Amino acid sequence: MTSFPLTRRAALAGLAAAGWAGSANAQAARPNIVVAVQENPDLLDPFLVISNVSYRVQDNIYDYLINTDYLHDLKQTPMLATEWHRVDDLTLEFTLREGVKFHDGSEMTAEDVAFSFGPERIMSPQSRGYAPSRPFLGTIDRVEATGRYKVRVITKQPDPLIERRLAGWGAQIVSKKAFLAAKDWDAWGRAPVGTGPYKVTQLKSGESITLTAHDDYWAGKPPAASVKFLIVPEIAARMAGLAAGDYDLITEVPPDQFKSVESDPRMQVVGGPILNHRVLVYEKYNPQLADVHVRRALNLAIDRQLLVDTFWQGRVTVTRSMQLPSFGALYNPDRPFPAYDPAKARAELKLSKYDGTPIPYRCIGSDYYPNEVATAQALIAMWKDVGINVELVLKENFAQVYAPPGRGIANTSDTALYPDPVSELWRRYGKESTLQVQYKYWSDDEFNALGPTLVSSLDPKARYAAFQKMLDIYDHDDPPGTVLFTVGMFYAQRKNLNWQPYPVEHMDFRKEAFSAPPAPRKA
Repeated sequence: MTSFPLTRRAALAGLAAAGWAGSANAQAARPNIVVAVQENPDLLDPFLVISNVSYRVQDNIYDYLINTDYLHDLKQTPMLATEWHRVDDLTLEFTLREGVKFHDGSEMTAEDVAFSFGPERIMSPQSRGYAPSRPFLGTIDRVEATGRYKVRVITKQPDPLIERRLAGWGAQIVSKKAFLAAKDWDAWGRAPVGTGPYKVTQLKSGESITLTAHDDYWAGKPPAASVKFLIVPEIAARMAGLAAGDYDLITEVPPDQFKSVESDPRMQVVGGPILNHRVLVYEKYNPQLADVHVRRALNLAIDRQLLVDTFWQGRVTVTRSMQLPSFGALYNPDRPFPAYDPAKARAELKLSKYDGTPIPYRCIGSDYYPNEVATAQALIAMWKDVGINVELVLKENFAQVYAPPGRGIANTSDTALYPDPVSELWRRYGKESTLQVQYKYWSDDEFNALGPTLVSSLDPKARYAAFQKMLDIYDHDDPPGTVLFTVGMFYAQRKNLNWQPYPVEHMDFRKEAFSAPPAPRKA
């Protein structure tokens, strides 16, 4: 491993590890954590930025009515609500936790909860939160405050997943007073007010986000005094800063750097596969990709296991289409893995009208995903081997990737925000998804017609059948893209940091996942 000069901070850390005894105040002090990241969101409202980089920051700012325990099989536990029950097929009633404080010191009540799901936020088509909230919370008809600490959630139709939705992305509770006092949505997004363990104290677009402890947090004082998410785009610079002691934790560590991290006795790699698929999306309305045989040929030409072994050292997995074991009764363990069959790919191509015209493949040149460009180059070689001409086009950001004209193939990832296919396949590709509505990449009438059964049926067998047929469409009948493998989320950190990642993009600095480094002890 390359040697880097130690800063004073790193030297002190080394003394502590060796048994140096500091002052009593130093031992009691909570740490100020610096996390080096490849990118940050520019705004911190859930509906203004929906991405991997927003997930990891924002869940430290907000709480939900219901908690998802990621360390214990995704079990649901009380959070801002102490209890809840179904009144009937359309109504869910909550009793709220009393004495919960927002970051501005005001008390959270049922009025704030109802507002968080109300017309100013998500229920009016004129609201900026309306369109992005539909895939998350579109089944909700209204939320009513029935007492200071009582709330009822009423859905438009039976929703077997309403509890999961209210514990998932988009269901964060915000302060009504603070939201209405903000100049506009962007001003709110730069300084939102939630009930989470950390509050926003500084957002420097393109540079850093600093969160400080919300010491009136209902679950007790947070374990860190502050958490700073500092943008360091290049992995080499993140690695150097970690070794020098400038950062406590770094994100997006590719497997080819694991040995370098682990060769330093002060450091360790943590993380693994998360509930997310790394995928390709195809613009169906591109003249070359409009032909379903071309899209099938693209899928059949991909050796996914080779990609996993080459770029991820076998630490992520190829899955049986876009499904995960956490889907429970809807998971099909007998569904075949995506086929790698170059001969069939060539046969599909012969059935098409493909004339060799280059198909653009847009990637983010700075590797938003680890090994993004290298993976794209490997895919292009696989496609070339079966006779498909794909051209790599490097872009700076996703806005450029998805901007027409000239679109073709793009990279993305699809997160299962709760353990059900509605949270992944339907949310990402369904009738109200950004892929269909905003980007207009793809649409399929049969797929859209199956969606309501998946979303609202209370019959598990009917939901299973609808999901499997939707996977048939996704995999073969009219593919909008293809699954490559599960996303691996790997970090490098100081060994004594005591932070545990979840199998999701969130970086949680609550006490459940993080405890302050142990106080120095005498030898």
